[in-house]
Order: sequence, then structure tokens, then C-alpha cells
Amino acid sequence: PRFFTSVSARDTTTSPVQSLQLFNSQQMLRFADQLAQRALQEAATVPSADQEELAVRRAWQIAFGRPVTSGELSQAREFLDRESRLLSEQKPTVDLQQFETATMPYRNGQSVVFHADKPSSFYVADDKRLTPNDFTIEAYFQIKSIYDSGAVRTIVSKWSGKVSEPGWLFGVTGRGSRRKPQTLVFRTYGKKRNGKIGDEIVFSDQHIEFNTPYYAAVSFHVTGERAGSIDFFLKDLSNDDEQLGKITKQHQTLEVHDNRLALAIGRMVQNKNSLFDGLIDEVRLSSAALDVPSLLYTQESITEKTLGYWRFDPVPGMFEDSSSHQYDITRDDRPTSASDPRRAAFADLCHILLNSNEFLYVD
Repeated sequence: PRFFTSVSARDTTTSPVQSLQLFNSQQMLRFADQLAQRALQEAATVPSADQEELAVRRAWQIAFGRPVTSGELSQAREFLDRESRLLSEQKPTVDLQQFETATMPYRNGQSVVFHADKPSSFYVADDKRLTPNDFTIEAYFQIKSIYDSGAVRTIVSKWSGKVSEPGWLFGVTGRGSRRKPQTLVFRTYGKKRNGKIGDEIVFSDQHIEFNTPYYAAVSFHVTGERAGSIDFFLKDLSNDDEQLGKITKQHQTLEVHDNRLALAIGRMVQNKNSLFDGLIDEVRLSSAALDVPSLLYTQESITEKTLGYWRFDPVPGMFEDSSSHQYDITRDDRPTSASDPRRAAFADLCHILLNSNEFLYVD
């Protein structure tokens, strides 16, 4: 109206319910990790002793559009010291009541039961060592069903399912597979021989029966004398007369590209499709393309090439990694490095920044 002016105003804060929803949001947690990753990458140009302070300054500038004050910088240092100390002392915990176990036929110990209609959270936090160029993935499993479509029942993966993104997957094809249903398949992503960058899918053509216990492995050669080959191993544990089967295929990948995703057992990461249905027992990941004498089926042991070895037994712990790397299983699929508490603490600091009033509201 004429001669009347007003300005809208509100208290720059959130309600208790809004605060909880923001702070516990998985999306906000992922944003925090992305902010931490960006700030750390931009700070990587200076000497390592100065990188953390520069990363803090970059995080403040990105989040608030202003430099960090000396007082805020001091508080940030104190938080990082305290939080990284707590994280380094903290052991991953998983509620055992939420998971079902059973005994796989012809196997000792216990296996984890995976259901096709109930996503399970078996994650190993990201580490760049979990995607070497040459590597071997091994597992004991018994599958109950496959998808009617061409979708894959995932045994182990480090991939979100997005075709355009790096990642690898080992699993069993669905009934609608254009190549061959009910067989082992391995997917990877990287630079190819023709110079292009993209994904590559290789099928073993070995038939997988339902409700039958198997040992399976994929040995991926990128370097060395056998570069360009991939070996699939399969053994029906219920048939003593059958030898360990080996099928060799060719691939075009020259360099495997990594991602920031967790390793997942029985599913893909941040994706409720391609769920496993059945039992999975021991899973081992090695930083070399192994042959028969070194396979888990031949000798169940830990070698210098073992990156992670998950047995799902009470000793050393159902969700503990038996290798020296301590890549224990958690329920968290955030792409944060398990081996670096300081990096995780910095992601937590970024999480605080993104939940602050200064970031959420503009006066």
C-alpha cells in the first residue's frame, strides 16, 4: 500500500526436528565428504605440512564465501585433533542381531544369509589400494535365485551401477542376459587399448546351479606377461569328482580407474538393485592376479598380496578383516577412507560447516 513499507524477517535457526533431519541426512554426509575431498585436492599443491591448514581455509571459503578467522582456525585444529584421536581408537561395530547366518553345505563355519528383497549393509570403507590394476576376487557362495531380467546378483563390488562411472563388480547374470544367463560376470572400468575410457564386461560362460555351494574367483591381468587376460575359476563343492574349473578370456583394459566408493559384499554401493540372494562365505581380495597354487580354494591363508580377507566367523570377529590391513566391515557406505582417521575427521568438520546457520541462512 501507499506510504507503507515492510521487510520480511525470521529467526535464522532450525527447529529441533529440522536439525536432526539435516545432521543425520545421508545426502548431507555425502556432500560433506565431497567438500572435504575438494578442499584437500585444492590444498595438495603446497607442502604436506601446510596442506591441512590450507584445506581448512578452502573449506571455509567454499562454504561461507569468506576467509576463516584466527579463532575459527584454532577451533578447527582442536576439533581435528580430538576427532581423529577418537576415530583412531574406535572399532567398527555392527549389530549382529540384524544379520542372519547359516552353514553352507560342505563348508565349516558360518555364512551370511542375503535376501533378494532386503538390502544388507556389508561395506568396507574406501581405500585406493582396494582397486589395484592386477587383482583377484574370491568367494564361497550358494545362490538361491537370479533376476528375471539381465540384472546381476552381486557377490562383491566397488561400484554404484552407473555405467559412466568407474568401478568393478563380480556376480551372477540374470535370466534375461543377452550373453548367457546364470553365469559369472566381471565388470571393470578404465583406459582401453584403443585409447578410449569406459567400462568392460566379461562373461565366464560357466553355468551356476541354484542351491549349490561354489568356490568362485576372477583373476584380472592388466600388467605382466599375461596382460589382457582374465581367468575365471569355479568349483562345485558338492561334487568331489569335479576338478577346479578354469576359463580364460581376453579383455581390453590397460589401466583400471578407481573411485571413492566403499567396497560392498552382496550388493552394489548406494544402489538397491543387483542384490544377492543366498549364502556368501569367505571373501578375499588380493593385489595380484593369482593362479591355482595361490588361490583361496587351494590354501586358505593370508599372503603378502592379501588386501582384505573376510571370513564371517566369530574368530577373529564376524565382521573383522583377517588381513593386516584391518579393512573391517561396517554399515556405512560413505566414501571415506578407513585407514586415515585424520581424513575422516576433516570430513566430519565439513559436515559441521554444512549444518551451520551461516551456511544454511543468508541474512
